[in-house]
This record gives sequence, C-alpha cells and structure tokens, in this order.
Amino acid sequence: MIKILIYAVRIVLNIIYAIIKLFPMQNKVVLVSRQGNSESLDFKLIREEIAESHPDYKCVSLCKKIDAGVFGKLSYCGHLLKQMWHIGTSEIIITDSYCLSISLLRQRKNARIFQIWHALGALKKFGKSIAGNTGEGRNQALASAMNMHGNYTKVMISSEACRDAFGEAFGYEGKNLFIGSLPRVDAIKSEAFMETAALKIKAEYPQLEQRQVLLYAPTFRKGIDISKNIIDLNDAIDHNKYALIVKKHPLMSIDTPIVDAIIDNKFSTLEVLSVADVVICDYSAVIYEAALAKKKLVFYAFDIDTYGQRRDFYIDYLNEMPGHVCKTADEVADVLMSEEFQPERVSEFADKYVEITENCTEKLVREFYEK
Repeated sequence: MIKILIYAVRIVLNIIYAIIKLFPMQNKVVLVSRQGNSESLDFKLIREEIAESHPDYKCVSLCKKIDAGVFGKLSYCGHLLKQMWHIGTSEIIITDSYCLSISLLRQRKNARIFQIWHALGALKKFGKSIAGNTGEGRNQALASAMNMHGNYTKVMISSEACRDAFGEAFGYEGKNLFIGSLPRVDAIKSEAFMETAALKIKAEYPQLEQRQVLLYAPTFRKGIDISKNIIDLNDAIDHNKYALIVKKHPLMSIDTPIVDAIIDNKFSTLEVLSVADVVICDYSAVIYEAALAKKKLVFYAFDIDTYGQRRDFYIDYLNEMPGHVCKTADEVADVLMSEEFQPERVSEFADKYVEITENCTEKLVREFYEK
C-alpha cells in the first residue's frame, strides 16, 4: 500500500515538475540539505567561492530538516515545492544528504547533480548499504520506490580508500565517483578559523581555563538512550585535570542532568575541536575531522559488540581506529591518565581517508563547473 502511494505521489509531483521544467534553465546553483534548518559551513564556503569565481551565477541554499509529527511533515511539503522550483531551473544542484526532489523526479538531462555527503570518510555503513537493515536502514522496497540516491551526475569520495564503500552506499561506480574534500577541511587547516573559534568558546565557558579539554562526540543510535554511558564517562574522569564537553548528535536527547560536564548546543563540533586536547569518539565521522586536526584520540565503544552487528562498518574498526578502543568508561580514564595516545597512527589514518587537504573548496567548485 505504501509503495502504491509513493508511486502515485511521484506521478503527481512529476506532472508539476514537468511544468517547472518548461521555464528556462538559469545560471544558478542550488544547495539542498536535510541536515539542519540553517546553512552549514560547507555550504557557506561553497556559496562564497562561487560568488568570487563565478559571479554571473546565482547561488541558493535550501536547508530544512523533516521534523517529527504531522505538522512537521506538512511543513516540509511546502519546502518541497520550493526545492522543485529551484532544482528544476538550476544548472548545478548540490546536496549533502538524501533529497526527495532530486531522486524522485525526472531531472533535466543537462542538469549537473552532485552528492557531497555530509560526513568525511567511510566508517559505519549507510545509504543503500543498510537498506533492508531492520536496525537503522530503510525498508528495501521503500528505498527502491523512492529511487533512493538516484539521479546524481557525480558522487564525491574523500579518498581512493573510500571508493568501494561510497560506491555501495550510493549505487555508483567508475567516473561517477570523484575524489574531493568537504570545504570544512579548509577550516580545520586554517589557523585563523580555529583560533577565532577557540576564543569564542573560551569566552563562553571560562571553566575550561587551566584544565585539559575532552570533547566527547558520540554517534546517534536510533531508539537507544546512552545517557547512562555519558554519566559513567563523566564520573570516571578527574575533573580537577579535565573539562568535559559533550557534543551530542542533533537527533540525540540527554534528559538527565550531568554535573560538571558541558552539554554544548551553541557551537559546531568543528568549532569545539579548536579547544579540544583529546577527542573521545565511537563511530562518528568526527574521527576524520579530529585526525585532520591532529588531535589525540580515544574510542569509547561501550556497545561495539551489539552496534557492529546492528549497523556494521566499511572498515575493520578494532584494528584501524588510531587509538585505544575502550569498552568501559574506566578504561577511557586509564588511557587519559597514562597518556597512551598514538599520534603517528592518527596522521596515517587522516592521510589514508582524506586525500585532499588544501584549497578544498576551490577544487570542489572547479569540479562542479567542469563539463
């Protein structure tokens, strides 16, 4: 029944879209995302680069999450029509997520559509790799009916080591995959950006002074509350020596107050990296950003046995992580106290999974305009 409904909606939307495509294609670039309700740093840097290098092109950012509930879905329907107008009249379309208006509709043959997935590297499986996975993936039949990740001209991968993973996740191969880096890599490598971010964060949180800063950035686990595990970590560390900042996933909620820890909602994870002495990760792609920033890494993988079965990885997690993999908060505390970090492995990891680290935005925009 759901499949029939989706196909009916596709027919109606394509009729509307056919009318939109009667209007001439414009010198326009549209940036589309479901990751948040405001423009990401990546989109901001792309828009600024296009304004400088191609001033004859208009650039439009359309960023909106699909909120829960009936009202949230109805609200997104209006946004969908706006997407359709701009996608249907743009020469270049860029997305960092799964976009209904791109994949569901019949696109112009001369439109260039780029997928620049919002996460660097390829760690936990996503997209078509987990379609049919009852844990966190989409229903296989539903994914097929929605033409999930269809209609891309090219898909960006961050290194040759990620080619097979991204090819599987999006369903593309060969010349449809190109190596590039998200513009945020320019920010990570920018001393000015990182210093400015650090000043803002230290002004907001003066308690960071005189202590080493631990950034804990856990991945989102669908339907699973990890509040207790965060509390265990908070209780295990020495707060006289360390200040703990928890940077939770946007979809994650922490209902229990955590004494002494900073639950930050004011800055991006990238900005918080600027003040971090040690980054505590699990399965989040923040690992790649932290490695590029040459941060000390520890892995708090308290559910590695079950998470690996539920979601699975593209890489050998236990052997490839550039730091100690800990199953308990006490193990994390022991690593911190002993300072048993692995800086050489961190550099090797970054080099393997993110090949382009200079002038990333400029090179990416150049790729958009190459025909």
